[in-house]
Amino acid sequence: MLDYASALQTDGFSAFENYWRTKNGPDLHQFLDNSGIERLKENITSGVINLCLAVDEIDEDLRRLIEYLYLISKDSIEVTALQLSYARHGVLEILIPSTFGTEIAHSKSPNRSVPTEKWTWDTFVSAIPDNTEKELATYLKSLIDAVPSTGSHEKLWFGVKPRGGIFFHIHGERYAPFQVTLNSSGNFVLAANWNWWPSLKNDSKFAKLAAALQQDHTGSSTRVLVSEIDLDEFWKVAVECDKMINS
Repeated sequence: MLDYASALQTDGFSAFENYWRTKNGPDLHQFLDNSGIERLKENITSGVINLCLAVDEIDEDLRRLIEYLYLISKDSIEVTALQLSYARHGVLEILIPSTFGTEIAHSKSPNRSVPTEKWTWDTFVSAIPDNTEKELATYLKSLIDAVPSTGSHEKLWFGVKPRGGIFFHIHGERYAPFQVTLNSSGNFVLAANWNWWPSLKNDSKFAKLAAALQQDHTGSSTRVLVSEIDLDEFWKVAVECDKMINS
């Protein structure tokens, strides 16, 4: 991805225009007005090129890489991972897209003077406005702290503020059964991860976890208010799910 972007910037607008013609696209000068052409030339010359990496699976290493690229890139550059999961129903073949990076782009300020920050547990809890929900978050943290690690993964993987998720790797293994975050109203919410990894897509190992959230593991995963679930019962199911998806 970086190689393509650097070659585009080095070769310049003329090379881009010639390559565009070989793909039988519309004439750029008909597709864009004069100001659009000039802006395109300026962006290529200055290296202002949005990056999109299409992959089979958006894993934690890739998310970390994208967050790093955002930290060191210009505010005008977006970096996105596009996961294309394959599904088939009879003769119908489907590519199911999901992305990572757009939420970071939305949080980038045009006047940013400090890097984009990732959550810590303390900053996350401090950001929850409701005291009851703060207590639920603290209780959830105590539950994961009490579980012995069987793997080498950090138990909590922290996304970028303000909407990034915190993934709960209950036993310190590769896959996390669920994540928590804050919704647009600042509420403490939880979502299951059965759509995050192609190897676990629609896997029945998530079925009990989905049922605990009154959802279907073969469909979309919807955020739920933590205050509206029985956290102790959910935790028992989540621990079991964590063992199964990492077995």
